[in-house]
Amino acid sequence: MTSRIILLILFLAVPAAARADDSALVPGEFDPAAWTTLVAEYARPDGVAFAAWRAAGTDDLDAFLAAAGAWDPGSTLSKEAKAAWLLNLHAAFAVRQVLGAEPGTSPEDIPGFFDEATLRVGDEDLTLYDLADRLEAQAAILPEVLFAPYTAERGGPPLPDRAYTSGNLDELVQATVQRLFDERGGASWNEETKILTVPPAAERHAEFFDAQRGGMGSVLSRYVTLAALITVSQNPENLHITDIDRSLDASTAGNDE
Repeated sequence: MTSRIILLILFLAVPAAARADDSALVPGEFDPAAWTTLVAEYARPDGVAFAAWRAAGTDDLDAFLAAAGAWDPGSTLSKEAKAAWLLNLHAAFAVRQVLGAEPGTSPEDIPGFFDEATLRVGDEDLTLYDLADRLEAQAAILPEVLFAPYTAERGGPPLPDRAYTSGNLDELVQATVQRLFDERGGASWNEETKILTVPPAAERHAEFFDAQRGGMGSVLSRYVTLAALITVSQNPENLHITDIDRSLDASTAGNDE
């Protein structure tokens, strides 16, 4: 048994920490109430109601992006608060780009969606990739947070119907990642081929995941079987990156988009 597997088993034996109050914000935390109002209206179980959101206009979304972009992350020492802010900002910027494109356009068909279009954040202009990379500095508290940024893709993480906060970060990230794996093909174990497929974020943040105690296994332990993790720990070549559905994550209710 390798040392990595031993570390994984020890990780699984550690009791889960008590959850914080979902409604509480730590001192200095950015208040994402405006984002909760928006996603409560337009985030659906089967996708986002982009057509209805477009029809209602983007004034409230633009105001949220401006306020969130102007917030100083130095206002708090809480990594949870900073991670929540980045997740909400990433999701809102992804949605804004979709709403600014022709109806039905998938993210991969929007020029520069991930790596060229920028949002003003403090005194910097950041892309979606930049925002996702900034999460690494906060991810030691909850490594799977790197699987959670919303990308508006059908095979990507779903958009929660409430904003992330320091209080609900653990619960909401785990629920989002679980849905990504269970409902959207983000991770799957093939018993016959012994192949475990994982989301593209696993490759993008591979160096970070490898540096965690227990490696990728400790990150995935809540979501896939121990047998799968032991197999890929002994045979790293059996860990593959999934080819996700990159079409637009639009709600099918009412033929949205």
